[in-house]
Amino acid sequence: MPFLSSMFIGFIFSRGHADYFFGYMRQMAEQPSDRHTPGDPVKMVKAMIDVADAENAPLRLTLGSDAYDAIHTSLSSRLAALEGQKETAYSTDFETKAE
Repeated sequence: MPFLSSMFIGFIFSRGHADYFFGYMRQMAEQPSDRHTPGDPVKMVKAMIDVADAENAPLRLTLGSDAYDAIHTSLSSRLAALEGQKETAYSTDFETKAE
């Protein structure tokens, strides 16, 4: 899957997309937001730069308490659904021989 991830990242941050993304972030930082979001774009950009310079950067960066809460809820639900399938998943393994 690394190849697909690299392709996706390359697509997202191709010249045109990067200009769009960073232009949007610049606009958000320069203009007061009438959107009801808790995120401060200036702090977000600083966090992105700090993570880019970090030795052990996370694979994914979550910015904003609203994003964190939404991701946490989604992943918790998915984990609960996975746990409900544990017995079935393990029951399909080959039988192990006793030694």
